[in-house]
Amino acid sequence: MNTIHIIPHTHWDREWYFTFEQSRVLLVYFMDELLEVLERDPEFKYFVLDGQAVILEDYLEVRPENRERIKKLVEEGRLIIGPWYTQTDELLVSGESILRNLYYGIEKCLEFGDYMKIGYLPDSFGQSAQIPQILGGFGIKKAVFWRGLSERHTKYTEFIWESPDGSRVFAVNMPMGYAIGKYLPHDVKKAHERLLLLIDRLKEKATSDNILIPNGHDQMPVQKDLTYLIKELNKIDKENKYVISNFDKYIEEVLKGKKPEEFEVVQGELTHQKYMRIHRGIYSTRYNLKKANFDVENLLANYVEPILTIGYTLGLPYPQGLVEKAWKEILKNHAHDSICSCCTDEVHKDMECRFKQASEIGKSLLEVTLRKISEGLPEVSGREQLLIFNTLPYSRDGILRATLYTYKDKFRIYDGEEEVRYQVLNKKIVDMGKKDRRIVARGEKLFLNEVDVLIEVHNVSPLGYKTLYVIPLEEGELKECVEIRNSSVIENEYYRIKANKDGTIDLYDKLNNLKWEKLMIFEDGGDAGDEYNYSPPERDYVIYSTDDEEVSIKTVYGALNQQIVIERNLRVPRNLEERKKGVTSVEIPVKIEVSLEKGSRIVKVKINIHNKACNHRLRLLFKTDIKTETSFADQQFGIIERKNKLPEEDFWKEESWQEKPIPLYPMQSFVDLNNKEYGFAVITSGIKEYEIIGKEFDTIAITLFRSVGYLGKRELLYRPGRPSGVEVETPDSQMLREMEFEVFLYPHRGDTIEGKVPQIAKECQVPLISYQRLPYNVFVISEVENKLPLNYSLLEIKGDVILSAFKKEEEGNGVILRLYNPSPRRIEGGKIKILQGKWEKAFVTNLKEEILGEAEKSEKTIAIGELNPCQVKTFKLE
Repeated sequence: MNTIHIIPHTHWDREWYFTFEQSRVLLVYFMDELLEVLERDPEFKYFVLDGQAVILEDYLEVRPENRERIKKLVEEGRLIIGPWYTQTDELLVSGESILRNLYYGIEKCLEFGDYMKIGYLPDSFGQSAQIPQILGGFGIKKAVFWRGLSERHTKYTEFIWESPDGSRVFAVNMPMGYAIGKYLPHDVKKAHERLLLLIDRLKEKATSDNILIPNGHDQMPVQKDLTYLIKELNKIDKENKYVISNFDKYIEEVLKGKKPEEFEVVQGELTHQKYMRIHRGIYSTRYNLKKANFDVENLLANYVEPILTIGYTLGLPYPQGLVEKAWKEILKNHAHDSICSCCTDEVHKDMECRFKQASEIGKSLLEVTLRKISEGLPEVSGREQLLIFNTLPYSRDGILRATLYTYKDKFRIYDGEEEVRYQVLNKKIVDMGKKDRRIVARGEKLFLNEVDVLIEVHNVSPLGYKTLYVIPLEEGELKECVEIRNSSVIENEYYRIKANKDGTIDLYDKLNNLKWEKLMIFEDGGDAGDEYNYSPPERDYVIYSTDDEEVSIKTVYGALNQQIVIERNLRVPRNLEERKKGVTSVEIPVKIEVSLEKGSRIVKVKINIHNKACNHRLRLLFKTDIKTETSFADQQFGIIERKNKLPEEDFWKEESWQEKPIPLYPMQSFVDLNNKEYGFAVITSGIKEYEIIGKEFDTIAITLFRSVGYLGKRELLYRPGRPSGVEVETPDSQMLREMEFEVFLYPHRGDTIEGKVPQIAKECQVPLISYQRLPYNVFVISEVENKLPLNYSLLEIKGDVILSAFKKEEEGNGVILRLYNPSPRRIEGGKIKILQGKWEKAFVTNLKEEILGEAEKSEKTIAIGELNPCQVKTFKLE
């Protein structure tokens, strides 16, 4: 006899084609009714609250009187909550974001009793390869999901899912989705007929006599007559036993009497589109939101937390509540519909507000902490102090961009007694009262020189700061001002770059004697898709920037930086109608700045575009001449190898795939092509989509942005049939605005790991920052005033690992250091060297920050130990 597990649940999109506040009104009515049903009907044994704890926060903010009712039902095991804070996207957001999502979700659930020990991901648009490791780090050994699986992975709905590091979870796929048992008819005969059809289909892939049928849908209220239906179904069906169940009960029955080795093992990310839509195109929809998310994630994880921790070890406060508030604001934007940007314009305006709030919290925390540290330093007569902060775990050199405020417009900069080279970019006189109203409040007027400079710095200590000195001069000239020349060539120790008349560049690598020609071609094609999917029009007209030679080129030379500035207008069709006719009536202004800094192996590219056309996709092409079958990109905590050509593209229609399986891929921050001898990486800051194209698959295509006008459309060329979402116009997603993009080019020897592409990408996104101590922004810090060291460094890591987090622990007074192996190979992690700080103990923890055991530690050294491919490891220092 089969056991049919009917699992009552709701899938609660916090926002989508409705706003959050509109959704919350429905949530209040839904929760009120759910509590009443569960309390009144003891046979209604379980209800799964969509795996996200933010629902409870949203509800109790307006119905706080029901907290104890919820707590009682959770403690009884009938209302099943968590473990996530929000139903996260898995492919676009950072690894730290996913960890914080689970941490804060579990923390919220524990206020009510317990949480579901299952990684429940019912609607994410594809599954990250790192989910088993992340779940395992929180002690979660099971996962339930819908999208991304096909028989090319396994023909069964139950299997073992393995991350690159070897972490495993028992996974359950819902092959027909989370809504197949929604709204069962009250008529028992009709309900039975419908269920039998489902049972027959689900049995084909089941590994046992247990069948899972979720009873719920988007914003679906509780089905109040479910216990009645279960009783009546059991009377008329002698071959199946129907029970109100939950995911844990279902998995328990499936595993009964079986050993793990009896199940197939599936590895890697799950993004097949045969049976469910993955929505290729979401990675580049509404670029402004992708960029805002990247900026805030980077701010919090790579600047705010490390610098707060540096301050914390110096005796300053660590405002944990504000940090948590900032994280939670962006986690609310990480729901799959939200960050994937397939919502209405009003919803995305709300998202912009959340990103703004999180950014304001982060920047204010950073400013206050930097200011407090600067005010704690001993003063040096006649010298203005400039602090340089390095939030990476190794010493760094580089060219730092800073803004200085000086009484004199002539000055020198010193590192100790050694004069530091700098280059002036811009200078003006500013009223400081407009920057800090406390000056006006004191009845003062203060006008200073605001000077933008590049500063050459050396040996900036890891996870700490060093102090430079700005000494005003009575006479003399400003150092190293820039010069504009009539030339199209720039160079440094490593590269020579030439701008061509068509706006492309030639790049010569002096060190390796390699040359790349005609890099940075713009490709503009039509996009007849929607916010979910890129889909070309039936008659496309693709335009390349090399077709237009009206390009302005100028070159700016300085001692520390050389720059080519290319300005042009891309002529493109105004809309799909003009594209169909081959008409180009719109000019899109484009400004490109290609920069080379002294001593740098990185080519920096900044692009400003003012989009004035609709329904198109703009990509930037880099022809590498490296012929490969696969590309390498970064995922959460490591790299992933992907095919440049998908064989399923040739027969997807014959097999009735839900979407055309095109090799449009997400990345965290870089994509790399290499032939193991040498490679070419493109590193980005907020650009999330790439494809490898060309006859030889040797060209990296970076999608700058997509311009579309609907949330959902039907009958797309690449996605036949019904619309995804709803057919609602979204004019803001046409991206008729000015946008800025940042790209870094990095040719290298060896493969992705030998070329240290992950480390270089991290450095590109986490440059050195500075803070100038000024007389008008004084804080009183009685406990540390004038007692802080002028130079300070906490830790140094010797090894090829990447630092993921450096922060105070959430509960307690220890410091958390999280790192990972970016390589697909097992490595020796190296050592953590303690430079300053009074840490007497070191522990290895899980991702919940619970101690697993003591780390191998000598007086000033902690051994990282061996790390499996793409493995994350967390240490706690006390």
